[in-house]
Amino acid sequence: MKHTPVQVRNWFKLHFVIDMIFAFPLFFAPVSFLGFFGFETVEVNLARLVAAALFAIGGMSLWMNRGSYDSFMVMLRLKLLWSAAATLGLVWGALEGGPKSLWLFAIIFAGFFCVWQWWYVKMRQGI
Repeated sequence: MKHTPVQVRNWFKLHFVIDMIFAFPLFFAPVSFLGFFGFETVEVNLARLVAAALFAIGGMSLWMNRGSYDSFMVMLRLKLLWSAAATLGLVWGALEGGPKSLWLFAIIFAGFFCVWQWWYVKMRQGI
């Protein structure tokens, strides 16, 4: 029977914490939070939509942390899709002249993509 390494479970817990650190201010104070990162104009409804995605993905990372191997594989696929799309979107925005902080966020999402990809491959190999 395949198992989920404790390190993956720990990464999921860390991901929950990081998502919540960004989700709460994006949801409750989007203008000041994004202003801190150099955004001159903020569409608060879109910011809250992003916060909702962070609440959902981060929340599920914690909620299902004691889940089965199969549930972790499903979540890893979701995290791979989310982090890849987010990275591409952020790089695109930065290249179109968005705030320089977009590069920082792109690096963070790309880093998470690498973590999730590494664990996805390792778990499929049966480590």
